[in-house]
Amino acid sequence: MSVHNAASAMTSIQQKFHGPVTSIAAGTDSLHSALIEALSLLDAGKKKVLVVDFESSLPEILGGALEEEARTDPYALGLVLSNGTGLNVSIEFILDETAKRNPAFSLAAGLLSPENVFQTKTDRSTITWAKL
Repeated sequence: MSVHNAASAMTSIQQKFHGPVTSIAAGTDSLHSALIEALSLLDAGKKKVLVVDFESSLPEILGGALEEEARTDPYALGLVLSNGTGLNVSIEFILDETAKRNPAFSLAAGLLSPENVFQTKTDRSTITWAKL
């Protein structure tokens, strides 16, 4: 369980899933990278794509291994995506060193908010979401 693709591998084995599984480790851009991957799979003809973004606490022995701003509280976000009319997505790659909020939290807040347009940001990318 020491590699980044262990969770998806174990889940696919447990569920007897024989389709494609991608594990992405891209730091703060992991969720955005997973969404880009999911959109490309939908564009290639997949009917539905499951995106799971999660983080767990570091074991105590590794407690000091990451800088404070790289640490996060444990969370999990699961999305089932399909082509349709629910959301429109626009992706930009820009350098914004002021973006500090976890994009999974921003996405959940945006989906639950009454606002029709919202953004998720990392220090390297911005996704603009429009509810249709």
